Amino acid sequence: MVQVSGREVSPGVTFGLCTRPCAGEFENGDRGVLVRHDMFALAMVVDGLGHGPKAAKAAQIAVDLLENTSERDPTVIMGAVNEALRGTVGAAASILSLDFQTGGISYCGVGNVATRVTGGVETRLVGIDGVLGSLRRNLRLEHACLLAGGMVLMTSDGVSLGFDPGTLAGLTAEDAARFLVDKHGRPHDDATALLLRIAS
Repeated sequence: MVQVSGREVSPGVTFGLCTRPCAGEFENGDRGVLVRHDMFALAMVVDGLGHGPKAAKAAQIAVDLLENTSERDPTVIMGAVNEALRGTVGAAASILSLDFQTGGISYCGVGNVATRVTGGVETRLVGIDGVLGSLRRNLRLEHACLLAGGMVLMTSDGVSLGFDPGTLAGLTAEDAARFLVDKHGRPHDDATALLLRIAS
């Protein structure tokens, strides 16, 4: 079942999410979530390892943690997710914090998830290899800036990276997320696209 949502999270900043399970599965091992705080927002795409109920359980644990934290540093949140997922199948995830006033982005990623920032020069935010739930490596914090007219694109590995972000021009964040999953989603994998767009 495809789930699509979107809304304005701050003046000029809109959010879109589309996620669906792989063919033949009823439970989705992917999750995407955005939580708005007073001066910033937290966004996460998490991909539970494998498919089906065990992957969905791991992904939901990560979402529940993010939805109930007041922490702003993605590396601190990711460390807490790593601990919370011990004993599960594990997951890959990307977490970012967006400052509404400056457009500044702080990012942390683990595993085969992807995050791109467009607008001006495209920036690919790169995480570290590993599996949350059993990770022993040091986490890495990266930084970028969301400029006017730009987008943040967060995708699970069920969405092919061989797309041109220019094809999303003119689409709302919600429609762009649906387009990525519909047109670039791999049918035999859970697929999720989360977008943040800032007005020109």
